Amino acid sequence: MRELIIPADDYSKFRFYLGLAKEVKLQILAALNNAPIGLQPKSLINFISSAVAGITKEEASSVCKIYFNLLRAKDLLGGYSNDFLGLLSSALVQTGDKDLEPTQDTLNEFSQLLLAGGNTEITHKIIDSMTENGKIFGDAKIYQDIRPFFENDNLIGSSIIHKMKVVFQENREIKEIYITLDDNDLDTLIETAKSAQNKSKVIKAHFNNANIIELK
Repeated sequence: MRELIIPADDYSKFRFYLGLAKEVKLQILAALNNAPIGLQPKSLINFISSAVAGITKEEASSVCKIYFNLLRAKDLLGGYSNDFLGLLSSALVQTGDKDLEPTQDTLNEFSQLLLAGGNTEITHKIIDSMTENGKIFGDAKIYQDIRPFFENDNLIGSSIIHKMKVVFQENREIKEIYITLDDNDLDTLIETAKSAQNKSKVIKAHFNNANIIELK
């Protein structure tokens, strides 16, 4: 039996969205529909917070999380339909939260949100297809550490050690690992990245009619 469950951590986000003034909701829907194709979540949050008066980045993040979670649930449960709205209604009842009682107005609010996407929904599908392949890169920082070496309490030299922190997403969870590098490793990373960039340019030039979407 198909079922939709709203995580308890998201109750406040749903309450926040439903509590917004109608004019603000309309601005959010317009921003989602007008967002350039290829905006990843962080860029989309910035876009919405800039486009909608009185919405902070944190609040825009809450709206985006609701939006993407509903899109993902919709796709997993067979697409947008009255059946999906019925499952959403049952999920809202299961929260036991009086502010989330599934009235017709409430369902209309989320229905409009689901249908607002346009370019944003296409971007979501691209990102989701990437996550099917395992670990997705999120961020990286490299820290330096000078390590002295002694022999019989005498300093014989020091070495610069680089520690690279890699943040990635796996199974929709944010994780991180640390990798130790030396200067030669840094050269390898730089050359590898340059090679990938050059190959990307060649591919784009060759498939100039492919309408390649750039993620930002």
